[in-house]
Amino acid sequence: MFRVIAAHDDLLGSLTRLPSDRLPALLASAAVRFLVRRDRPQPLAAYFPEPGQAQPRFDDGFCPATTAFISVHHEDIMAECARRRYQMNEVARCTQIALGIAANATSRTEPIGLVDLGTGAGLGLQLDRYRYHVGRRAFGARESALRLSCQVRGSHEPPRIDLPPIAERVGIDIAPIDLGDPVATSWLLACAPPEASALSRLVAAIEVTE
Repeated sequence: MFRVIAAHDDLLGSLTRLPSDRLPALLASAAVRFLVRRDRPQPLAAYFPEPGQAQPRFDDGFCPATTAFISVHHEDIMAECARRRYQMNEVARCTQIALGIAANATSRTEPIGLVDLGTGAGLGLQLDRYRYHVGRRAFGARESALRLSCQVRGSHEPPRIDLPPIAERVGIDIAPIDLGDPVATSWLLACAPPEASALSRLVAAIEVTE
């Protein structure tokens, strides 16, 4: 995707006019995925996974199909880039955060508060609502729709994820996402890596958070 964007002179020229803090290349790649998921153009749409489905094939047809799509939808892509910010939410990282909190908590009963900078849709604030599989052990909410797996390397077992009660959850973001808005949720999915398991994790986290 990034090679195609870098080789597309018209799109690249438009992206150079965006402020660098908007992450133009990432923003454009998300805009392409957003429009492809919305309009389902063929054959390009067949290269992108949907949550809960297998990873699609990838072959030499991807680059010319993407180039053609960008050429036709250049203005639409830039319109999405102008009105949105890149929002990549990878909830798999919550496992390490939960482990860190569990390892450093001085009490299992004293409430704590969570503050997430760049929270997006607040998915990183739901640590006690996810199920964790760390090595051969499992912790967390048994009935959670989201199950996160983490491989353990080395001879030391990590601590149990026994989180203290979470009394307050605060998210700070310049462009927070309302999960009640289907278009906003579609944008969130477009910002995720185009990889089947990442999308499935994201959809499960949205289900837990809503």
